[in-house]
Amino acid sequence: MPFALRKIRIANIWARDSVTQVPWVPQGDIIADLLADFPTRGGATSVWIIEDDRSNLDRVLVALAVNCQHLTHIDYILFDLDLLSQADVKSERVPGDTPDDTVNALWHLNLVELSGHKLVTLTRRILEQSEDGVILKKRLEELALQAIGSSRLNTRKINAKMKEELRKLQGEQRPL
Repeated sequence: MPFALRKIRIANIWARDSVTQVPWVPQGDIIADLLADFPTRGGATSVWIIEDDRSNLDRVLVALAVNCQHLTHIDYILFDLDLLSQADVKSERVPGDTPDDTVNALWHLNLVELSGHKLVTLTRRILEQSEDGVILKKRLEELALQAIGSSRLNTRKINAKMKEELRKLQGEQRPL
């Protein structure tokens, strides 16, 4: 079964012990900080599909990384897509918005019709049944250079600051 990936702020916030042992949070509830990693607009938020063999994990992470102002490490969580149905959360396949058109077309989902209750339920299930991870800046630099070398990135979709950073990594002064 494929996974869903969500970029998060700090992986250690998602550590089960640190979250479940907050004395003032009632049993079965979650600390509200976790909800900040699922910002919504119009009752929707996005996730990325990761194949069960994780063969596209690095590609999705690079697409997310080069969609920022600067390259930095990425904290993320992976959870089984089955958790969506368990939390009664609907999803729609819609194109993503990264510089990798393949990632956008094949592996992006919007979670839709999210109420506060559904988001809390989903977040609680993710906390109980997910794994967190980090990909370091150095690895992202290597992967970004490979993606540029194989023309997987639509450089028109990369912002100017990121383009400059990638040019420096390449050791070149010509435009991307």
